[in-house]
Amino acid sequence: MNGDERIAAALKGEPTDKVPVMLHNFLMAAWEYGITMQQFRDDPKAMAGAFIAAIEKYHYDGILVDVDTVTLADSVGVPVDFPVDDVAHTPGGCPGSMEEVKN
Repeated sequence: MNGDERIAAALKGEPTDKVPVMLHNFLMAAWEYGITMQQFRDDPKAMAGAFIAAIEKYHYDGILVDVDTVTLADSVGVPVDFPVDDVAHTPGGCPGSMEEVKN
């Protein structure tokens, strides 16, 4: 089985030759590819190159594409900082209530 077949079978609840492996590894992929997190977030070709290099090096079965987990918080109004050489983060931490997110 190749990675695509392995993942498809697992998602259908069918047997596989081994457990499929997909990593949430955007930070490691960018670092090993030699690009900053800003380059990773802003340049789709750089992001693709980083993920391709990681899969070629580690031979896992699929890619979990994630630009930077905290960017989702930005889409619902949570303030987010985007450092050049680090993952995005919320400067105030997690909201204390849903009211804070709504406002």
